[in-house]
Amino acid sequence: MKLLNYILLYFSGFYKKDDDSSKMLSYYSLGRNSKCYCDSGKKYKQCHLVGDEKKNKVAIFEVDQNGNKKVKLFKKGKVSVNVQGVFAEA
Repeated sequence: MKLLNYILLYFSGFYKKDDDSSKMLSYYSLGRNSKCYCDSGKKYKQCHLVGDEKKNKVAIFEVDQNGNKKVKLFKKGKVSVNVQGVFAEA
């Protein structure tokens, strides 16, 4: 499923160019049933989801061309989602 997300993002052309280099970045949301970003092995909904919701935050993966993932937490309302599911800061 992760590979399918990467392929769809690649061919849809929805990437953000990183300001610091020529790397291309893509973004996608962390699903409730995905593994938590803290590497605890638990599902996100059983680990950090409640805490993130209390802080009014949303977890979004930033993925570079090599498939390296980094989680960013954005305040809800500061992130918008377009029709293709791509995130951008509002």
